[in-house]
Amino acid sequence: MRTLSVFEYGQIEGLTPAEKNLLDQLRGPRNESLFEVGWRETRATSFVGVVQLPQTTLQVLPKMYRHEDAKECEATANLLFLLSYTRKLDVTEPEISRLTAQHAPFSEILFWIFAHRLWNAVHREILRGYVTIEDRLDVLKGRWLVAAQADRPDGWRRDRFDVAYDEFTEDNLPNQLFKATVHRLSRWAQWTDTRRRLTQLRAVFTDVADVTPQPHDFDQAANPDIGCRGRHRANEGHL
Repeated sequence: MRTLSVFEYGQIEGLTPAEKNLLDQLRGPRNESLFEVGWRETRATSFVGVVQLPQTTLQVLPKMYRHEDAKECEATANLLFLLSYTRKLDVTEPEISRLTAQHAPFSEILFWIFAHRLWNAVHREILRGYVTIEDRLDVLKGRWLVAAQADRPDGWRRDRFDVAYDEFTEDNLPNQLFKATVHRLSRWAQWTDTRRRLTQLRAVFTDVADVTPQPHDFDQAANPDIGCRGRHRANEGHL
C-alpha cells in the first residue's frame, strides 16, 4: 500500500487510470467534485482529508505550515488541532504532538485514534440495545405474527408460532458498523500499537453479526432514537 501526499489545489501525480476514475466519482456534501480530474492532470480542490483507494492512500493536507522542511508534519498537526477544536475528532494536544512526531500518514493517525477511542469505550461497557427478533418457536413469545403464519403452507400447525419479540443485545447496528470498520482497518493499519488494539476489538465483537455497511446505516446508527434498535429474522432452516 503506497501513500501519496499533496496539499490543497496541488497536482496529484502517479495515479493509474482506474484510480483517477474513482476520484472523479467522489462528491462532496453539495454534490460538488472533490477532485479536478482532467485528461492531462488531476488536482486536489479545497477539500482536505484522506481517500483510501484499493492500492493507494491519498491524503490532501491544508496549506497551514511555517517551515518548508516540516510542512507535512505541521499541516497534519494543524488539521488535527482544528478537528479537535471543532469537536469533530477526540484527540488531545499532547497526543497530536506525539502522533505527528512519527511522520506517519494522516490516515495512520486516524486509525490509531479510532482504535484507542473505541477500545476505551467498549472496555468500560459495550453498547447494548433492543433488537426485534422475528422467529418461529414452539411457544408464544412477544407478539404473535398471525398474518405471517397464515401465509405459510404449514401455517395450520399448532406446535409452531411465528412471533416477534425484543431482545436486549450487543448485536445491534452501531456495533455491527464498528466491527466492520475494525476488520477493514486491520488490513490497512501499519502501527503495531494500532494493530494490537484492533485485534483486541475483534475479540470484543465476536458475537456481533458481520454486515456490509450501507451509506444510510451510519445516519441510522447515529440517531439516538433508533440507532440501537433493529430487526433480525432468525434462521429458520431447522423449523
